[in-house]
Amino acid sequence: MPPASVWPWSARLAVLCLVPALGVLLYHGTMIIRNPAWSEIVSLRRPLTNEVQKARIVTFLVDAYPAESGTRLRELFEERRTRAVDPFLAALVRGLVIINDLPAPEPPTPDYIRIDAALRTKLADQIPRFDSLLRQGDTLRLPMSPEEQKKDSLRVAMNIEVLRTMARSSDTVLASRAVRTLVKFANEDSGRTESTLWKNRSALRAIGNSAYTRSLPTLDSLLRSRVNNKVIAKNRASGLFSDMIRDQILRSARQANATVGTRPGGDERAKLLATLNALEITAPELSALKEELKDATLESGCDGTTNNVCNGKAEAFKAIAQNSGSEDGYRDLYSHYTAATQYVQATDTFELLKRMYPKSIWPRKILSEIDHESRSIKENGAFQRAYDEMIELRKLDAFKDLATTSPEDYVRIESDFVEIARAFKLSSERVRSAAEFQAAFSKAVKSRGAWMIVVDSVAIGPMKKIFAGPDGGAALYKPH
Repeated sequence: MPPASVWPWSARLAVLCLVPALGVLLYHGTMIIRNPAWSEIVSLRRPLTNEVQKARIVTFLVDAYPAESGTRLRELFEERRTRAVDPFLAALVRGLVIINDLPAPEPPTPDYIRIDAALRTKLADQIPRFDSLLRQGDTLRLPMSPEEQKKDSLRVAMNIEVLRTMARSSDTVLASRAVRTLVKFANEDSGRTESTLWKNRSALRAIGNSAYTRSLPTLDSLLRSRVNNKVIAKNRASGLFSDMIRDQILRSARQANATVGTRPGGDERAKLLATLNALEITAPELSALKEELKDATLESGCDGTTNNVCNGKAEAFKAIAQNSGSEDGYRDLYSHYTAATQYVQATDTFELLKRMYPKSIWPRKILSEIDHESRSIKENGAFQRAYDEMIELRKLDAFKDLATTSPEDYVRIESDFVEIARAFKLSSERVRSAAEFQAAFSKAVKSRGAWMIVVDSVAIGPMKKIFAGPDGGAALYKPH
């Protein structure tokens, strides 16, 4: 090979350009090996990616690689925190708060972050900016065009979500400031109409998602201030808003009860009971919840200092945690609620279990039963909720697996026509053989009422000939 001094100038120039390129490739290759999130992090600095796409990438990094992306996300936040608020900046703020609340990785990674005093101040400085953006819709002319409505909805949703995340944070400074901002926005009366109350409802739900020790007293104080203001109380839209506050207090109390019910010991229940007793709001459902908490806290062995089981539900929760794919633990837990006819509380608990064990079919199955068999008596929307739960249940891989692992359970869930018939006050039986069918058919004829006989085709097995029926069936019905 000839020495470089005799190479053509074009070759020398190509080498000079190639060396930095190889250096860049080597650097990025090394970073990808060290950090699996690196390719996504790099894409956040590309000018061709729009802000909405970058926000989605940040959300993905926070969900999939929080420990590996924290430092880089902080760098991007530092660069953009003084620019105009957009979806990218909103995602960065939200992501940093979420990462801070996650458990520290084991072993520690160099890119893992914790919110220090400097970062806390900078994040807190963003709260007034999101608050200002929330109020931009108040200056728009009414009625809005469809395009303006869409932009307004997206803007409110983005800002509420950031403030909701801060309100739920374990960082008390960020949480308290975010809650105060949400309260101020929710309680703003200027321009409030029945058609725009959804904004106030969104703010209330964001407050309700914070720790119950913060959310319940805050909502109770907000309701009290509105009830005491006679001018506000006469406004119809404001009256509807007060009802929303009451509903959110009950929702937050039920959710808190469902959460503390998963923990052994009486400390958390006693703490929640003390919080509820300090509220001024009165409601039958809240009174019933207090009694339930009181009974659970005072049961034998519940002194708040031991790990003794405080009620029978704890054993059920333990069984669910050990095998979330088995029906037994869920049924045991549900039996405690049915014995006390606490169907609303049961709904809250199984909603929580549905989020904790998203791959299990049984929380959805029992939620469907609660709505279909119990809550539908008084609630018009219960049947629809039951139907929606079963639709989502059938999409789960665990449900498809039942066809081979547990055919009886599969049939029971897939086509439980017996339950459907009985829900409509019809008589119904499931039969698993030709002989059982004959007995059920005779009973149906003699009753002279509406009947549904459900044939369990899995138990009977495949037909040797299409439409021929099971073996021995035809002989039972030959003319005599």
